[in-house]
Amino acid sequence: MKTASALLSIGLAIVLAAMGTPASAEPTRGKTADGIAFAMGGVTVSDLRALERDKDRFSLWITTAVQKSGAFLADVQVRITDGKDRVVFNQPIPGPWLFIDLPTGKYQVEASYRGKPQSRITQINKGDHHQVVFYFDDPAEVSPDWEKPFKDSPYQSK
Repeated sequence: MKTASALLSIGLAIVLAAMGTPASAEPTRGKTADGIAFAMGGVTVSDLRALERDKDRFSLWITTAVQKSGAFLADVQVRITDGKDRVVFNQPIPGPWLFIDLPTGKYQVEASYRGKPQSRITQINKGDHHQVVFYFDDPAEVSPDWEKPFKDSPYQSK
């Protein structure tokens, strides 16, 4: 039985090692079908810092967090529609931040977490940087090991 237990432990260690770091350990960058650039993520401190360095390239900055604790949330479904009700972005974000370079116009931004949707309207003008924060009820707390990644608000323009 000791051999079987040892083999099971070794097998588990191999599986865990093969899993490596989560896919969301680096910011996800891409373009929508309409060619609109976006970056999203923010699971780790280095991820947040990488995104923060590029934030001025995007016209809309979205953050998802917990209402009471301020803990960041991941896996929030975000849907953005333009003034003609065309969907320009619709997917879950792997971390608390989504930066997207929307062209000028009026947009409805919806975020849904655990079946609870919220919605905001924003108007993007040339050269704008808009911030939208969605706070959801959740028992999540900020980890006591959390390293504050920024001295000041990461949304302040330099």
